[in-house]
Amino acid sequence: FNGNITIEFRGAYSQSLPQKPYKIKTVDTENAELNVALLGMSEEHDWNLIANYNDKVFMRNKLAYQVFTDMGHYAARNQYCEVVVNGIYQGIYLLMESIKRDNNRVDIAKLETTENTGIDLTGGYILKNDYWTSDNSWQTQFHPIDHPELDVHLVYDYPKPDNITTQQQDYIKNFINEFETALYGLNFTDPNQGYAKYIDVNSFIDYLIINELARNNDGFKKSSYFHKDKDSTTAIAKLNAG
Repeated sequence: FNGNITIEFRGAYSQSLPQKPYKIKTVDTENAELNVALLGMSEEHDWNLIANYNDKVFMRNKLAYQVFTDMGHYAARNQYCEVVVNGIYQGIYLLMESIKRDNNRVDIAKLETTENTGIDLTGGYILKNDYWTSDNSWQTQFHPIDHPELDVHLVYDYPKPDNITTQQQDYIKNFINEFETALYGLNFTDPNQGYAKYIDVNSFIDYLIINELARNNDGFKKSSYFHKDKDSTTAIAKLNAG
């Protein structure tokens, strides 16, 4: 690809390191979004350049994403590359897909602002356990068992906080509350009334295995994603981890 992009720093702590991560968007000559296939990945316009500064072998991110993919889940596709910005060599990076709702990325139903009742309201949603503000998140009704003094907030990632309707906010908040109530309840192991009614259990198990394997401490407290598709007339679409 030889063309225009917009570019900005991304990340929080990682911005303090010498090798900076970037978020880029491929655009046309009028600065409108331009979907392109980069390094063999599916066409899109939102991409990330992930630095490997704290990983001296440059393998840990790529290995974790590949293993999670091999487990049968979606993980952001990626390719190694070298980055030069304004003529200055930045080092080896991973060019990666941004996490977003898309047929070739997180393949869940598109949720319109007009879909506020019935099955239409039930999906799709992407949530994050991440840095939050009072404008982009809500506080769940339960606290970590081993840290009852701490609160847990979930961030609306899709639909975005500026787009999600009040009815959609209420639906996904109630769904998470019902799930956690079942999880903390006496019958939590019941396959019909416990936590398994609400979540894709294998996705959560695999997600925990991957983060243990990669020694990814962040995976248990931030930068973690969950998604829920639209229900069918006969079954609840369960919450997936990853």
